[in-house]
Amino acid sequence: MTYGRTMTLRVLATLLMASVAFAGPVKKATPAKATAAAVIPAAFLPGVYECWNNNRARMDLNFTADASMKYVDAEGAHGSVTYDAATGHLIFKGGALDGTVPAGGWIMYHEPKGHPTVSFRNKEGYEISFCEKT
Repeated sequence: MTYGRTMTLRVLATLLMASVAFAGPVKKATPAKATAAAVIPAAFLPGVYECWNNNRARMDLNFTADASMKYVDAEGAHGSVTYDAATGHLIFKGGALDGTVPAGGWIMYHEPKGHPTVSFRNKEGYEISFCEKT
């Protein structure tokens, strides 16, 4: 059966609404510093990180960090990473990841379910992209 563009969009919209109704409301991400139960890792785990946003690969954010806290972005530019173990925040200097979060936002490192993850957050605490260690 072939659908026109309008019919396809209506079917997709109906499926999306049904999945939202089934899944329930989306909960706001809680900022790391406000999460009492969150365990902030003592150290940032270097390695290769692949990044995602809304189930789509964000290859422009991919990076590789080494034990000396230097990183190389997806384009091959070099920079450094600073990790604050008290807050779980990361700061990237140089390379493509320098200045990637909107004003008031931050980058945090955490290990949900044991998976080393770098999370890009906006000022409201919503995760806008994330990178997982491969």
